[in-house]
Amino acid sequence: PRVYLYAGLLGAAAPEARFIYLRRHPMDIAFSEFSQAFGRDLGWASDLELIARYHALSERVMSTWRECLGNRLLEVSYEALVHQPEEELTRILNFCGLDYDPACLGFHESSRAVWTASNLQVRERLNARHIGRWRKYKAHMQDLLDMMGASVPRYEAQLRERGIPF
Repeated sequence: PRVYLYAGLLGAAAPEARFIYLRRHPMDIAFSEFSQAFGRDLGWASDLELIARYHALSERVMSTWRECLGNRLLEVSYEALVHQPEEELTRILNFCGLDYDPACLGFHESSRAVWTASNLQVRERLNARHIGRWRKYKAHMQDLLDMMGASVPRYEAQLRERGIPF
């Protein structure tokens, strides 16, 4: 969750490097963070107010990196990747100077070790099961939704413009 902090430093150290920023609905991120027992390293993820503050901070940092990195930064929405995988993968690969390969859709078949909290999810095919999960708990998350401010409607508007369900 913190790797984005280094994008500017990496961009300065490697001027030819390209960066892909995978975005997701802010409330789905918040719900995922809150429902995962990350431990001490990410202690803020067990407090809804701190999650909202962290999200606001990450938005400000990414705004700076957008300016600094310009066309070396590609933003990809998780929802678009799930609902339009070939189109999004083609866009990502083109950005990286690579040709589309249908084998990219078989990422879940890899036998490589995964050492993250999402180690089970990476073995699954792309699916929409985790999109909008927070809505089941909306009544309990209204304060967080309010604290997230304009980021939620702004992100939803971007998805709506592209006709991507969320």
